[in-house]
Amino acid sequence: MPRHLRANPAPIVAWAHGTTGVVPGCAPSLDPQQYIPRTPALQQYVDAGAIVVATDYPGLGTEGTDDTHPYLVGPSEGHAVLDSIRAAQHLVNGEADAPVAIYGHSQGGHATLFAAELAPTYAPELRIMGIAAMAPSTDLGALMLADNAETPGIVLTSLAIVSWSRVYPDTPASAIVKTRYVPAVENLARHCITTNGQMATIAPSVWVLRDNYLKRDPTTDPQWNRTSRRTHRRASCATRRCSWPRDSSTTSCGPR
Repeated sequence: MPRHLRANPAPIVAWAHGTTGVVPGCAPSLDPQQYIPRTPALQQYVDAGAIVVATDYPGLGTEGTDDTHPYLVGPSEGHAVLDSIRAAQHLVNGEADAPVAIYGHSQGGHATLFAAELAPTYAPELRIMGIAAMAPSTDLGALMLADNAETPGIVLTSLAIVSWSRVYPDTPASAIVKTRYVPAVENLARHCITTNGQMATIAPSVWVLRDNYLKRDPTTDPQWNRTSRRTHRRASCATRRCSWPRDSSTTSCGPR
């Protein structure tokens, strides 16, 4: 951006993106022409002289690996957001005193809450002035159960099941998914879900999984309940320190 437009030091705005998938090819940075226009208020921030940075999250965009992205695993996401801010500071000559804001939607809202909760211990040098968590996922176990008959719920639950079963080996998919439906869940998670074409690709798997594919309530299975608590416990703590407008799904937090 033109240096004459910047404040001194330039503020840094970190964007945390919503769900794209859990395999490396689903990274937003691999398709910037599609994803950059989807970053809310990007041009306004740049015109105001801010530096805008966005992470892919671990496991997305990592060339030469078969690792699965730790989907909705809060510490992983939160650290990635904070590290992206540090990277932005480094690229602009170490503007360590720059004011920072973080915002994100859906999965990114979840990541935003974790970033705010983890910052005091993981990145205490950052001057985080505020966050905006839009439609964050919090009570993940209950969300998986409540939405498991609709296409969005089937897709997001399948991504979580496959990711968590790999990140947490003590949480196998077979504990909550009926055996005959495990292949469809795993197939769905091999694809990205951003474009209409990608959604059409996973439509056969979604159709199969409409037939009551869960054999157990994730919130009552001991292993899965423990995992869902691990992934959202800190996010729940963060929301208690923020204000929730009654007519909005956005959380707003002031400076710490």
